[in-house]
Amino acid sequence: MTELKSETKELWSAIRKAQLGLNSVSKDATNDWGKYGYTSAEQMISSCRRTMLENDLVFSRTHWDLQEGKVYSHFTIFHTESGQYLEFGNQMLVVNGKNPDKSVLAALTTAMNYALRDILLVPRVEAGQPEIDNRSHDAILDAPPKPSKWEKSPPWMSMAFGAVLGQKDDPDDFVKRLLGAAESKYESKFKAVEDLPEEYLSRVFEHHGWEVSVKDQEVRKAGEGNG
Repeated sequence: MTELKSETKELWSAIRKAQLGLNSVSKDATNDWGKYGYTSAEQMISSCRRTMLENDLVFSRTHWDLQEGKVYSHFTIFHTESGQYLEFGNQMLVVNGKNPDKSVLAALTTAMNYALRDILLVPRVEAGQPEIDNRSHDAILDAPPKPSKWEKSPPWMSMAFGAVLGQKDDPDDFVKRLLGAAESKYESKFKAVEDLPEEYLSRVFEHHGWEVSVKDQEVRKAGEGNG
């Protein structure tokens, strides 16, 4: 933890003014599936940078490290008038995906987002809605508002789920994250893929390029006929 010193009075006074100058950050993007608004990383960084620069504050990530699946970021906030500065850091889990570079960049963006929010006390958005789109293309589907009723997926659908798992470098990790996302969405406990709701599993298939045919009780690559 960073030690606070009395000689940083001017710095903290400037941070206070920056906090007063930023009540909230507007939502500038919309989730295509859930149809809810959220604040993008670009909007968060731009808004926080503006209020800091207006109060003679410069904020920067000075360096970062990747260790055991986490990015460790080191930040400095500098007061240009007094020369006083504060150094601190945070860590963010890297969510595995097909493209490791994008996963690391997403974690770095999220780390920056939360560092800015913490130093400026930026309020969160409504409960259940992400304030930043930080997930890779291979991440679990963003969850729309929780439905009031749902039906359990039929056995043939869960058996066909191997088609999706075959696209994953780490199937076990994907299933774990999938179940966790479904539990948050439906507020129910799911022990295995076969316990998932039919509508949710259908969405996962479609997200990975598979069409679900309830009539034929099969899944097939999008665009293929019954053949």
